[in-house]
Amino acid sequence: MENATFKLEGFREPFFTGWRGVLGDFGHVTVQRKGRASGAYRGFAELFGGLLPFTEYSALGSGHPGLAEGILTVGGEDVQLSYNTRAIKRISRALKLSYRGRSYTYTSLGYAKPVQLTRDGLGITIAPGSEESPRDMSLRSVKIVGAADPVDLAIALIFEVVDTAVLTLGGAIATAPFTMLRSHPGNDGYQP
Repeated sequence: MENATFKLEGFREPFFTGWRGVLGDFGHVTVQRKGRASGAYRGFAELFGGLLPFTEYSALGSGHPGLAEGILTVGGEDVQLSYNTRAIKRISRALKLSYRGRSYTYTSLGYAKPVQLTRDGLGITIAPGSEESPRDMSLRSVKIVGAADPVDLAIALIFEVVDTAVLTLGGAIATAPFTMLRSHPGNDGYQP
């Protein structure tokens, strides 16, 4: 699929919260996180539907997955993740992903602002609102520039239900004390 725009609508159910929509020829897709479970230390998210591969994500977080100790699988295969919360520049804080020889960069432009997944020749931007209702936070606009396949979309969309605040400067500053205290060898920003 090349150079297309889609809209996702938010939903909230007793056990799940997320986004749903039709992605053109790829069909109807749902991306959701499981509701908060009291005492849970890992949050879980999943993406399914249409021609997109089943995608799962789990990470530290009380029912709402964050990036710390994140595990992402697409179609049953692991995706390698790394990020640096100690960085000042946005591109240095970006989430780096590697899957089947492809390298991706996922960046956040700030709280309640667009996010972008890029790789060579492709950019997928997900922004709050839509062209018709730019301030409607119950909608997401998905814009594809370049040729995207189902894997690209699955990786971009799963992070819509993940707390990626640490990728913003404000989020990095707010979590700095915890970053210094806790060692996570799998994430560049958490190494002592």
